[in-house]
Amino acid sequence: MKIHNLFYFLVIFASSQALAQSSLPSVTQLQAWFKKPGPLPPWRYLATEKLHTLVANSDELGGNHLWYRPAGSTCAVSVPHQFFDKNTLPIGQAVFAQMCQLLVSNSHHRNHQDEHQESMDLSKRHNSLHHNAILAYQANFKDAKVFQLHGFSQSKRSTDKGKLADFIVSQGTVSTPKLQRLARCLTALSPHSFYYPEQITELGGTKNVLHQLPLIPHSFYHIEISAIMRQRLTKESQLMEQFILCLQSIR
Repeated sequence: MKIHNLFYFLVIFASSQALAQSSLPSVTQLQAWFKKPGPLPPWRYLATEKLHTLVANSDELGGNHLWYRPAGSTCAVSVPHQFFDKNTLPIGQAVFAQMCQLLVSNSHHRNHQDEHQESMDLSKRHNSLHHNAILAYQANFKDAKVFQLHGFSQSKRSTDKGKLADFIVSQGTVSTPKLQRLARCLTALSPHSFYYPEQITELGGTKNVLHQLPLIPHSFYHIEISAIMRQRLTKESQLMEQFILCLQSIR
């Protein structure tokens, strides 16, 4: 009987340990990680003196990749659909390299489902390293802006402005003076740069799950970029520099 009880205890203990090892890092845990980066299973941890990286090896816990450099400015770049919205990751990497401390991206296609049949689309998924990392980062840096990069096709738009647009920026159901300033700055890259909802009525990202998270008010910038402009940004360094200057102008 005692042996049976011991065996039962060991099974329960092993199960609880496995569960603990595979649980999603909490916001509090990630706050501590940003102060002292290190291994965080099941992600693969890579480190240099200037850069700390978490790489997803599978879709476990929603996957996601994270890059953090302590020397950057206090802002975060989010790339939720790197495979679907072509060139958004290279653009995000450029912004991260020249401006922000944090870059987070998806590790799997938005149409993929994890082992629990939960969507891997970070605009819809409620629990992920991506979301908790952004919340933890803002908890440590109260003035941090979050720039989320998306891509769209002009041919699929339903309005005349949408069919011409190169940039559509939004912050939810209402705009702010800083958002309007960003849109005005982007007109130097393309005259077809609009802010939602006053100047254009589509692609406002109002259903994005980040609006449901307790982010600092008016800190989240949803940036839609046309396919043509995404391609230009990756090939024209001067254009990329101007884009980054526009993001810096609202900090």
